Amino acid sequence: MGSDLSQNRVKPKPANRSSKRRAAPNMPAAKTTSAGSRPITAPVVKRPRQRRERDDRSITRMSSDTSDTPISLPRPYRSPSPDHHSGNSASAESNTKATNLGAEIEILRTQLRAAKAEAKTYQDENADLNYRIMEAERRAEKAETDAAAAKKRAKDAGRTLGQISKLKEAAKRRWQELEVELKLAEDEAELATKGKEEAEKLVEAYKLVLKNHGLLAGGMVGAASAGRDGASTEVTEPSYGDVEPIIHE
Repeated sequence: MGSDLSQNRVKPKPANRSSKRRAAPNMPAAKTTSAGSRPITAPVVKRPRQRRERDDRSITRMSSDTSDTPISLPRPYRSPSPDHHSGNSASAESNTKATNLGAEIEILRTQLRAAKAEAKTYQDENADLNYRIMEAERRAEKAETDAAAAKKRAKDAGRTLGQISKLKEAAKRRWQELEVELKLAEDEAELATKGKEEAEKLVEAYKLVLKNHGLLAGGMVGAASAGRDGASTEVTEPSYGDVEPIIHE
């Protein structure tokens, strides 16, 4: 391909001193004007370097002259078989490698996307796991606090129960003391009742003695007569002789 380009390339020639100019061998014949004074020739055009992968079937260049007629350049020779020329073979091989590399790159991109998605899943799972761990720690701390509070309440309840037990024992002792005091009071009341009965019996006996001696009736009659006569109504106690009067407390 390089040899074809070198053959098609136009080499500059030294200026011709004659009035007539010869056209380049690969250029079309020069046109003459209607006056026929001077021929119109196309300028020297260098063929640009062609890329191997491009397939330009026709290359046209516009003349710098006022004419709008395009100038056609010959096409480079290309073999129909890609392996006929070493350049085509290298191009096919490079194209194959590029295609393979593109496929590998696409596979790697797919794997990268899958890895990112998997990493995102792991991150989400890790975040969820961390949240669960924090929640479990918080619950453990709360349970520990509740256990300490329950222990304190149990201790206070035990202390209260102890105080209640002490109060209960004291109340029981006081109740026993009250029972003893009540028993003593009942005994004293019974003794007082017996003493009263004995005292009443003794009074009756004294009255009977006085009645038998006539002292009780005479004293009462004298007091009544004294009241009717307008004398002093002061009741005088009779003289009992040797009998001692009963003094009630």
